[in-house]
Amino acid sequence: MDAGKQKSAAIEVQGLAFTYPDGTEALRGVTFAVAGGEAVGLVGPNGAGKSTLTWLLSGFLEPAAGCARICGLDVCKANLAQVRRRLGVIFQNPDDQLFMPTLFDDVAFGLLNLDSDSGASSGKNKRHGRDTHAGAIEARVIEALQQVGLESERHRFAGHLSAGQKRLAALAAVLVVQPDVLVLDEPTSDLDPRARRRFIEQMQTLPQTRLIASHDLEMILDLCPRVLLLDQGVVAADGPAVEILGDAALVESHGLEVPYSLRRDHTHRFPLRGTPHEMEHRKQDARPASGGSSSPQP
Repeated sequence: MDAGKQKSAAIEVQGLAFTYPDGTEALRGVTFAVAGGEAVGLVGPNGAGKSTLTWLLSGFLEPAAGCARICGLDVCKANLAQVRRRLGVIFQNPDDQLFMPTLFDDVAFGLLNLDSDSGASSGKNKRHGRDTHAGAIEARVIEALQQVGLESERHRFAGHLSAGQKRLAALAAVLVVQPDVLVLDEPTSDLDPRARRRFIEQMQTLPQTRLIASHDLEMILDLCPRVLLLDQGVVAADGPAVEILGDAALVESHGLEVPYSLRRDHTHRFPLRGTPHEMEHRKQDARPASGGSSSPQP
């Protein structure tokens, strides 16, 4: 990476490698950068190294080689407190992030810890200051819960929530600290269609830099103009999402499939032979175009 790219990058990964104790090489020299405000999809088959990369970026694993930076800060033990003020991570299993007596406490946890790390001795220990600060924290927690549609569940134990609600609660716990960078691992798994759509709509409004690892390729197309295709611990492709995910030969060689929304625009529009989708598309193609348009009618 040249100096200009390094200066503007919110996420920088250079030659990152990691091997698990059983000898499994999860990452083998991964290099890429994500600019501030950019949304990038991280796609690949199971075992490609996506979750390992997430854990390395958040500092829960240490690389065997290479380095990662968040907003110019090296991800290392000495910088972890500063890195985690700038980086919000949603892990694949939301139970890893929800452990307090109530959902409100889970969402407030990050804010309270940031405050204790960054100036609890600056007058906030006085009664008036503490009360004012508590009110500000409560307002931010409620706002975050409202963003994900869980404000009415604020007094419930997260363990009693549905799997989809837990995932949205983990998102609220990240958004409340207003990080500069979001890294999300399979954020739409377990979500029903309504919750999934709410999540996508929220992501579209967020200003943060986003790296989203997922098998939900339609969601990736909705949110990420660019994708990284990871397989066997290396970046196999990096470029425009529509071009990479629409390349059948490329994605199929790496254990993926072209998203359905892209298949409809291909010259060969019926890769799923014998399905109801194929029959419906054939009916649409048989309809005459109107108004001089050559496009199939809806």
